[in-house]
Amino acid sequence: MRRLIISTIVVLSAVVATVRGNSQVDRAPASLVGTWQVTVVPAPGPLSKSALTLSIVNGRLTGWLTDYDGDGSVACEFSKNTLKFSYEDEISNGSVQFRYSGTVQPDGTLAGSISRIQVWTDLEAHTRITSQKWTAKRISDGHFR
Repeated sequence: MRRLIISTIVVLSAVVATVRGNSQVDRAPASLVGTWQVTVVPAPGPLSKSALTLSIVNGRLTGWLTDYDGDGSVACEFSKNTLKFSYEDEISNGSVQFRYSGTVQPDGTLAGSISRIQVWTDLEAHTRITSQKWTAKRISDGHFR
């Protein structure tokens, strides 16, 4: 539930920025619309796959991510031929923010990098940033394997 609330706040922030006239954002191509199986490479474990559903609503790119941990909306942006989407999860004593950035490959798949920004506190505040590669291929049934 917290993930959904935080994701909603992130999406609303993106909408406000867009309404204020963010001229850097291009119209997303219709070829991005659909469901994609996203795989983090190298896989950190069995939870490395998810389904990303992209759609265009009122001319803007929107997204919904489903993984083994649950599902929720993701903030999406398409600019300069780059797809970006992000979400945040609550963890014990902190949060983890996931920021994906990638492009459409010649074979029609998506590929890019993901930054994982983990912030937590125990006796003091900590931040850990890691980066991995991700790929995505279109799936027809909406289920990731």
